[in-house]
Amino acid sequence: MPKDRTKKRDSFPRRLLLLSCSRRKRRERGLLPAINRYDGPAFRVLRRYLDKQPIARPDVLILSAKWGLIPGDTLLPRYDQQMTERRAKELRPLIAKRLRKILEARPYEEIFIAMSKSYFQVLNDQELFKITGLTIYIPLGRQGQKISALYDWLHDNPPPTKRIPNSSLKNKHKKPCLRGIEINYTKQKALNLARQALRENAKPATRTYSWYVKLGNKQVSPKWLVSLLTDLPVRAFVTDEARRVLAQLGIEVCRASSWRERS
Repeated sequence: MPKDRTKKRDSFPRRLLLLSCSRRKRRERGLLPAINRYDGPAFRVLRRYLDKQPIARPDVLILSAKWGLIPGDTLLPRYDQQMTERRAKELRPLIAKRLRKILEARPYEEIFIAMSKSYFQVLNDQELFKITGLTIYIPLGRQGQKISALYDWLHDNPPPTKRIPNSSLKNKHKKPCLRGIEINYTKQKALNLARQALRENAKPATRTYSWYVKLGNKQVSPKWLVSLLTDLPVRAFVTDEARRVLAQLGIEVCRASSWRERS
């Protein structure tokens, strides 16, 4: 069993983050804290948040197929073990007991659970939801939306909208430009073009992750829309550039971050 470096605290944080381990791991030899050993998207978001040294940082627990339920600062070696139905069945009573003991001992007010389906089956969520005074958040949607929800929960806010330079706002005749390509569309013409393309092939348009543009009763990808306006492939630019261009056109880009609350 890896070394557990959890120390007693005089005052407990009010928030608990419960993650499943990730298949992607750092390959350094020796021991690394679990939040550094695991290198999936959720752990990268968490590390960037912790690097800012927030005052109200949450406690972190990680569900591992090999080690069970461990604190985020547990030192881990390199290893590889995936969650199977058999392993989930073995872990379920042990995890339920350990988690119940942790939650009864510490006065958490919130718990955010971000897990893949294979790991979530380990939790006895019906027992978990019986704990009074605890608000439980579970992210919805695709992986990108779940990561967005994790970011928003950690920061208590979504990331700021990309700032448009004052010079662009002052010059009403200056057209949006992306990677040297000038966009010759008004807001209405851009939306009309998007509606037509959406009718022809909705599948690539509706692959939304962290952000979306509302188009009727559909949510479409900002990068798809900007690709449509510029003829650039979506891999040629990043989401922040798409948000900037659409903001200049007056098209609202919304945060695709949501979770269900159970209390």
